[in-house]
Amino acid sequence: MSCLIVGRQVMTKYGKRVDLLAMDVEGSVYVIELKKDRTPREVVAQVLDYGFWVRSLSGDDLAATFSQYNDGETLDAAFRARLDQELQDDLNDSHQLIMI
Repeated sequence: MSCLIVGRQVMTKYGKRVDLLAMDVEGSVYVIELKKDRTPREVVAQVLDYGFWVRSLSGDDLAATFSQYNDGETLDAAFRARLDQELQDDLNDSHQLIMI
């Protein structure tokens, strides 16, 4: 499966930072949280909070975030160039929370 990184250290509206925000070819959004040591309960709660935030993001929000974290490049152009697909209209219909 291929994913496009939307942003690194993406600031949520709650003042927290998501390590990686990504999107797959179907427009599903991935919150990826990277941890070095064992994952305590607080990290699980943190990722669930990110899931609550990410589900509220619209396609316009994702495009703006991508542009902000990728030097003004558009999400449409990056999607075509990196994933060889047209950007779906129905972005963020589903999302995945991943802890590594």
